Amino acid sequence: MIFLNEVEALAKIQAMLVATKKARLSVAFWGDGAVELLGLDRPDLDLKIVCNLDSGACNPAELRKLLAVVGQGNLLSNPRLHAKVYWTPEKACIGSSNASTNGLAVEGTNLTGWSEANIQVSDRNLIKEIEDWFDNQASPENAYEIDEAAIKRAEVVWRRRSRSAPPGVPLNRNLLSAFRAAPNHPAWNSVRVLLWSDDIDEDGRNEEEQAKNAGWVPRDYDCYQGWGNAFRSGEYLIEFDLSSDKAKYTSIYQVPSPMLASETLCFVRHIGNSIFLPAFGKLRFGKQDQAEIATIARDLLSNDRNKIFDLQTIVSQIDVAAKKAAPSIADPKAFEAELRRTAMEAQKLGYNPTGFFELINRLGAVAAARKLLQTNAPSNGFVRLWEMKRTDLTVEHIALEEPWSSLFDENELREARRRLGRELR
Repeated sequence: MIFLNEVEALAKIQAMLVATKKARLSVAFWGDGAVELLGLDRPDLDLKIVCNLDSGACNPAELRKLLAVVGQGNLLSNPRLHAKVYWTPEKACIGSSNASTNGLAVEGTNLTGWSEANIQVSDRNLIKEIEDWFDNQASPENAYEIDEAAIKRAEVVWRRRSRSAPPGVPLNRNLLSAFRAAPNHPAWNSVRVLLWSDDIDEDGRNEEEQAKNAGWVPRDYDCYQGWGNAFRSGEYLIEFDLSSDKAKYTSIYQVPSPMLASETLCFVRHIGNSIFLPAFGKLRFGKQDQAEIATIARDLLSNDRNKIFDLQTIVSQIDVAAKKAAPSIADPKAFEAELRRTAMEAQKLGYNPTGFFELINRLGAVAAARKLLQTNAPSNGFVRLWEMKRTDLTVEHIALEEPWSSLFDENELREARRRLGRELR
């Protein structure tokens, strides 16, 4: 029995499925990319799946892929199912990891979901008990067959659920961290970053004072001048002052709904350093978030005087700047996931690298790759992939790619280049 987190579980489940001709998956929730992630699109795999379509947590597009893979009658829904069980005749994995990038994570990519716990078992008696349990979950008394009509019904629930709290995103966290966890959620349409270098002038201040004295604008409101129709009712504005050499975070403001505006001024309400979004709860815009945006604010504003950006643009620029500032550091677990992915792709093309999987399981991915690169001659797998004109799937090719090359010494990289005909001149 082996304990596995969400990253380790992916590698073990992939290895289980590659090595078997029969699999039974009783996994409640299925997300985008699960078929490819688990290598399920194999004509030689006897596959049956039970999920929970009624939960609204199964991606309808992915279920259509599953239905095409397993065929009618082999994709079922059990409305009571919450379990996550991956079964083969040799091994099974049981735990909390759903079939999605939130549940089965690749370290080094977007680790945005829950922390998971799983165990892998190989005891024959326990394997048989799990098979019997699966048959019960898939029985007509507990489950029904999923067809196109059922998927269309589920799409209604899926769309409604996607507009509420996204699974795997904890509440009460930093704003930019929450955005990175679910960047496509529609709630972010109401949050933007405002950069300015031109403050309100004397005429604007006089108009502001007159509006407040007249009573149609609250005394504690602030205002922007000359932005035209740039603002949206109800949105949050994270403001940075760029009137001096150094970008300075000031505060967060909210545009009232309905808007309070004249031809030249738009009035906003001071919020502080946190916002509340229905799908995420209270999000704090802390010093780390402030510093990250401040470092790229000047470049974003460029020659403009005032400008507004969505969070996607802001975070993308932060990531670009961070990548330039620091070299990529390869993660061994992410490297293993990449090796397993390419090996499964080779398998789909007709080459089954069984010995390679055994070597990884025995030594670990990095040690296995080094062993292959330290031999006097290329492996049989390299020769086979060379003959198939798919050297892009070889260990040699992957080892030379960034960021994986940092895991190997110069002698190993030189040997990889030699085998691929890339000797440095």
